[in-house]
Amino acid sequence: MRMSSLLFLVFVTFAGVAWAHADSREQRPRFAHAEVRLAGQLLKLEVADTDLKRAYGLMFVERLKPNSGMIFIFESERILSFWMKNTLIPLSIAYFDVERRFVNSYEMSPEVMGKKDLKSYPSSRAAMYAIELPAGWFLKHKLNSSSRFEWVKRP
Repeated sequence: MRMSSLLFLVFVTFAGVAWAHADSREQRPRFAHAEVRLAGQLLKLEVADTDLKRAYGLMFVERLKPNSGMIFIFESERILSFWMKNTLIPLSIAYFDVERRFVNSYEMSPEVMGKKDLKSYPSSRAAMYAIELPAGWFLKHKLNSSSRFEWVKRP
């Protein structure tokens, strides 16, 4: 019984540290970089492949260059859902399955800082990857169910 209580305390402490980091611009983690080709475009992406990096995402980023953003990589397919906590710029998000095929996308607007009830943007079915780019990118490039990204430079 004591061991399970200790493990729970360690988990709660770790979760609290991760959450605190996500509220601080100065604590932004270092991200590896990857390149993918999608809709004939080369995308230069920061890689969020750990819980802390995925929690932080593009928080506090003030601008993105065209064709740049972030790829979120998960260990397996599942329904994914994102929000815009502490995100300063409008973004497009698209979800992709394990075969890197397009699932669905959204246009996301920044939320008021400190707001508690944040809008969620869920994948319409199981996905393994999410890519965030400057607002309007996925609408402009008209992705469909046969659209697929290819790795150019893996993380």
